[in-house]
Parts: sequence; structure tokens; C-alpha cells
Amino acid sequence: MSEYEFVRTEASDGLLEITMARPPLNILNAPMMAELTGAFEAAERDRDARVLLLRAEGKVFSAGADIDEHRPGKAKAMIEAFHGMFRALHRVPYPTVAYVHGAALGGGCELAMGFDMVLAGERAKFGQPEIGLGFLPPVAAALLPAISGWSRAMDLCCSGRPWTAREALANGLALRVFSGEDAEESLKAFLAPFLKRSPLILRLVKKAMRGEGDGGFSSRLDAAERVFLEELMVTKDVLEGLSAFDEKRDPDWKNE
Repeated sequence: MSEYEFVRTEASDGLLEITMARPPLNILNAPMMAELTGAFEAAERDRDARVLLLRAEGKVFSAGADIDEHRPGKAKAMIEAFHGMFRALHRVPYPTVAYVHGAALGGGCELAMGFDMVLAGERAKFGQPEIGLGFLPPVAAALLPAISGWSRAMDLCCSGRPWTAREALANGLALRVFSGEDAEESLKAFLAPFLKRSPLILRLVKKAMRGEGDGGFSSRLDAAERVFLEELMVTKDVLEGLSAFDEKRDPDWKNE
């Protein structure tokens, strides 16, 4: 078992399980991101693991990053911690699986898509609502076009409209959708073949599929991060989006 406050880890028979344990919303604030980064770094070093599985406590997978940490003066530290978490996850050399049983929104949706495979419960929901607050989702910008295609990625990131589990399946974001009653058994059945394989060969398969480097993920994420920090965070519309959120009203966009 783990030593973390907001994250639980457990390893058994080749399965390394990480559980986000900050219900009800599993908000990704700075301490939780630091713990997830540490758990992913430990996972990278685990020579016996065959599969890394991420899941969450409560009814919500994750409602995303802490809005308060998006504010000017805090955003740079937040985005560096957020992206550091994904870079640590991306270095895990064997198959990674996220099981999304409920809503995965904003940074929570991005966290799920950072895994090699996404499995969903019937009540799962995937959304990038940042656009409604005047923000952009940098990890989704870096990953989702390759996962779902350009037009579908534009829909999710620019409309703010969420996808159901079945829509995520149809759009390539989810690999399987499990029914509520049979979800745990279906999850075990899905993982079972991976857990019979050689840890070394699993690593070599993933390395071969990536080709040289990390498939361009780092450079795409770096580019999205520059847009977020150097262009987005200096706009008046970001401040208007935050003010509207605080005041529980519709934003009055300035287009500047």
C-alpha cells in the first residue's frame, strides 16, 4: 500500500493499481498532482509490473484541475506541475490503462487520455469544458487529434459539449464500455491476458510501437504549453472567464 494522502497504490501479480482518493470530485490540485507524479515515477521503476491501472474513488473520476490554481500568478506553477505529471506517466514503459467509471472533465479527461487505453463504465462522461471559462486544454490539444481525429477533437475542445461513454467509444477515446453490474468482472477479464505476458516483452512491444523518442508527444506538449502561458494567460478573456465563474454568471467576452 502507498504512503500518499490523496493517492493509493497497490501491486499484485504484475498489476500496479493507482487509485485517486480525493472524493467527491478528485480535483487535481498541486498536492494531488505531486502525488500522482510520484506514483508514476515509481511505476516507471517497477521492473515486475505488467500493467498500470488508474481508477478513482467516488462517483466522479475527476472534475479536473483546481480552478483557483489557474489564476494569474499561479498558472505557471500549475501548468508545470500538470504537464510534469503527464511526462512521468508517458515514461512508464509498459501498458497503462485508465478505468473511467464516472465523469472525467477538464484535466480529468486529459488524465484519462494520457493512458495507453481507456476503459469506461456506462455512466462515464468525457468533457473539456475549459472553453467556457476562456481556457484551453493543452494536453488534449497535444493528444486528442491523434486519438479521435481532427474534427472530433475540435468538437470536444471547442464546443465544451461532453461525450457519453458510447460517444467516447465511437470517437476512439474509449476502447471498451462496461455495464454497471458486470464492470468489475469485465475489467478483470480485460486485464487478464496482459498479466500473463513477459514484463520485458511488454516493454519492448511498447517501445517498438512508439518508434524513435516518444512519438512527438513532448514537442507537441511543449508547443501547447507555450500557447497557454505566453498567449492565453495574457488575454482579458481569461480574466473575464474567471470573474464570470466566481460571480456565477455568463462571461462577457472581450475578444482581446
